[in-house]
Amino acid sequence: MNRIHRLGQFDKKIQISTTKGLKTLPIEIQSKSSQEIIDYIIDLLQSSEKQVYRSKLMVVGYERIGKTTLLDCLLPLTGYFYYAKNHQQKKYWFKLQGKYIHRFKDDSENELIDEIVLENKQWKLNILSNMKKIEDKECSGFELIRDIKPKRRIEYYFENESERHKWIDKLNRLIENKSTHGIDIQNHKIKPKGKEIELDISVWDFAGQHEYYNNHHYFLSTRSLFLVCWKMDEGEKGLEGLKFWLKSLKFHLGNGSLDKNTNKPLFSIFIVGTHLDHYSINQDEQSIKKRKEKIQEILNELDIKFPIEITEVSSMNLENIEDLQTNIWETISNHSYMGERVPSSYLTINDEIQQMKQDFGRKKYQDENGNENEKEIPIIELTKFQERIKLKGNFNMKLIKRGLNLLTMWGECGFFGELEKLSDTLVYELKFLTKQVMAQLFRPEHKKYFKHGILKNKNLKKIWKNYSIDLIQSLFELMEKFDVCFKIDDKKEKNTTRRKRKTHRNKDYGNGNQDEDEKIEDFFEGKSIIPSYLKMKTKEGIEEYFPFECPYWMIEKSRILKFEVIPQELISRILVNVQSMTQEYLIWRNGIYFDEGVQLKCLLICSIELNQLEIKIRGINFQIIKNFIKKVIRVINESLKKYSKEYNSKLSKTMEFEIKDIKQAFAIDNSELRKTFSIYRKNTLAKQKETPDLFNKDDWKSFSNPAQRLQFYNYLDDLQNKFEWNSPFDQVLFYFILFYFIFILFCSLHPIC
Repeated sequence: MNRIHRLGQFDKKIQISTTKGLKTLPIEIQSKSSQEIIDYIIDLLQSSEKQVYRSKLMVVGYERIGKTTLLDCLLPLTGYFYYAKNHQQKKYWFKLQGKYIHRFKDDSENELIDEIVLENKQWKLNILSNMKKIEDKECSGFELIRDIKPKRRIEYYFENESERHKWIDKLNRLIENKSTHGIDIQNHKIKPKGKEIELDISVWDFAGQHEYYNNHHYFLSTRSLFLVCWKMDEGEKGLEGLKFWLKSLKFHLGNGSLDKNTNKPLFSIFIVGTHLDHYSINQDEQSIKKRKEKIQEILNELDIKFPIEITEVSSMNLENIEDLQTNIWETISNHSYMGERVPSSYLTINDEIQQMKQDFGRKKYQDENGNENEKEIPIIELTKFQERIKLKGNFNMKLIKRGLNLLTMWGECGFFGELEKLSDTLVYELKFLTKQVMAQLFRPEHKKYFKHGILKNKNLKKIWKNYSIDLIQSLFELMEKFDVCFKIDDKKEKNTTRRKRKTHRNKDYGNGNQDEDEKIEDFFEGKSIIPSYLKMKTKEGIEEYFPFECPYWMIEKSRILKFEVIPQELISRILVNVQSMTQEYLIWRNGIYFDEGVQLKCLLICSIELNQLEIKIRGINFQIIKNFIKKVIRVINESLKKYSKEYNSKLSKTMEFEIKDIKQAFAIDNSELRKTFSIYRKNTLAKQKETPDLFNKDDWKSFSNPAQRLQFYNYLDDLQNKFEWNSPFDQVLFYFILFYFIFILFCSLHPIC
């Protein structure tokens, strides 16, 4: 608050007569720069303000553990529509919760008429093409058919087409038991019991397949309640999955769960064990206590200090579902950001976006029903969006962008002003990116286009076949932003194809079009890395390329970078950035190997379990090795910049120091070692006018002493640097001197000598 008071001193146009409401600025705005906070305050003053009660409910966990089914239980689909039987139709209140369809007399849900259990693969759904007139209304419908005994056929009719489509989508997914691909996003209005407020909840169902892990972190944020799910009948394996997701959340959210101003939580985490009904799960108090103790051990190991709720449920028989529902809405209602004040102009922008989403949804349904409408995508130029929104007030472009920036952080839309190619574009339906664009890349039928994690860009025309060439490039750039894929900059191949292209190009072709066309052709003739499709490499597999033992005639230099925690998407970004340093490489999901002949061989191996990156470089030229390792570390530091401020990751650079034979001493370049030796030399050798004889027989017998070893290794290192052993002749001379020293050592120790 002091920061906001001080702002008024620097701009006479801003006069804050009261601080009322400023404590409820959105948490995303509180962390912005002074100028951005000033702009937000001005927007508040220039338009009326409104308190908002919105949050995210995010569900994460491995695949096939029941995340989507759990959401179906927590957020049942309800509504009035017609039930047809014996050529008679009557309107009832229906509730689809988990695998149960309940038919009630009315929305009080006091009188249950019947129940249908959608057992896996026992039912099928048919869409009825003919409209039916019911009570003077044209209604469309579908039928549920059960072909096994007892056989049933039931027809349902809807006045609202979009409502019918919601039910068809959810029922098809339940009947066919489909996995979630991408991220499914739904909005719900919730009225918590005993509360006067209505919550606006955005529900995010994250796919559990490993292909999607690299991009999940872009949507993980505070102002959320996280359901971290694990499958209890999997035992230790299930707990390992739990550990993975908790580790990821800790990294991206930090350990501070409380708002410093209000002392209320910014986010909450519930650990939910699923499949409580499984025959292998003991439900006695002692077994429940043991499972909770194991989870607490994981929390202690990860040093997670914020409070976490632990619960166990069954989506099959709805056990503990109602208690979990109540607890979720009660917890969200007490989050610090509830009731924060937002300029009404921003909410007007949001209303327009919601309207555009509805319009897009209606057109999408029409296309799926067979009408020959041109397929549209939920992307609009900002200038066109400004034309639409101007009908509702005075909205300049700067105001629109400020509003869109906040709405993007809320997950309502996608505005990426920092990307040059996308800075004038608005993605008003994020589900389009997560469910249609991103998910298409990872469809099982498209795996054939990814060979060892490498995609030929021309195959994007087959994967995203419904979109234009220009749009494919823009979509690809969006996917790069989400760490889904990365272009490979193969300059050598690019120059070759350009030379071939020039020989066939029409000389009269316009230069402007030529440049643009060349960029398009370069893109589709290029290749990209899809990190999620890269294979893991075992230690034995890596040894085929990079033997554990360094050859006697090569120099080896190594570094280990240790992190407090290292997420998978950071590993992917580092590997992709490092691969751009050379044209000759092999890349895996857990490492990369360069081979430029005897001059340079480099291995970078990543370990999520150990939270570290290990770099090993071999060659015959000390200076080349030294310079290359500096480049690698510089590239890694560039990759870490995103995390250094936002997540305050603790990176410590250390070195393995294990000397197995003298040749490895050439690679030592450790500031701490040099510092130690400097002190040693200053204190011990300063009085001696000349360099001591390192090969004095008495001194050498005490070579096990670390200080003596440091002196010897450093002497060799300094000797090499001093004479700059860069040419082959220099290398030979250096080795001659080294072996001469060793020969003297041998003679001094041998009894015959």
